[in-house]
Amino acid sequence: MDVHLDAIGNLIGVLHGLEEGPPVVVGSHIDTVENGGKFDGLLGVVAGLEVASVYADLGKTPKRPIRVVAFTNEEGVRFQPDLMGSAVFSGWLELEDALGSRDSNSVAVGDVSFYPGNINVVPGRAVAKVDLRHPDQRTLDTVVADVSNDVRDACARISLTADASIISDGRVTTFDADLVNTVERAASDRLEKPGEVIGDYILNLTEST
Repeated sequence: MDVHLDAIGNLIGVLHGLEEGPPVVVGSHIDTVENGGKFDGLLGVVAGLEVASVYADLGKTPKRPIRVVAFTNEEGVRFQPDLMGSAVFSGWLELEDALGSRDSNSVAVGDVSFYPGNINVVPGRAVAKVDLRHPDQRTLDTVVADVSNDVRDACARISLTADASIISDGRVTTFDADLVNTVERAASDRLEKPGEVIGDYILNLTEST
């Protein structure tokens, strides 16, 4: 089959037919819910693949195209509304509205972030965010430029393309030296030995003139 991922993340395989025209669509979803069981959603996708497999085993071509679809986010466990993939697929929900949906951690539909040990499961596109901080703006600009160049070079070596851009730029606040010294002394007094982790500790500070 010809396989592609559409803009909302539905995975679609097309088995071409002898005639052009509206396809026979079969499929389901592969996301599930707690205690949904091993057949929830997935069985419908496997059934569609089995239909295509039988045609291939018999060496035959269907009269009309067959489209096997694994819809994304049908259960709506992480992102709302549910039935998202099929709603965009059928035109009931606008793509922009679906892509704007965010989970409880403010991660938008389609975003991919890299975490240690995390597998990127969205083909073709990934997003990584880096937080860089330094009190000296000139040094910060240099670091940002170096990181951007290193990312592009690393990607080029494995035939990938990468765009680096600044998504937020917060003003750096330099803490008063007396405040820093006070916190450091309090932390040092709290430690019984070097390297010990400080637990929950509230330091009451009074504003000085």
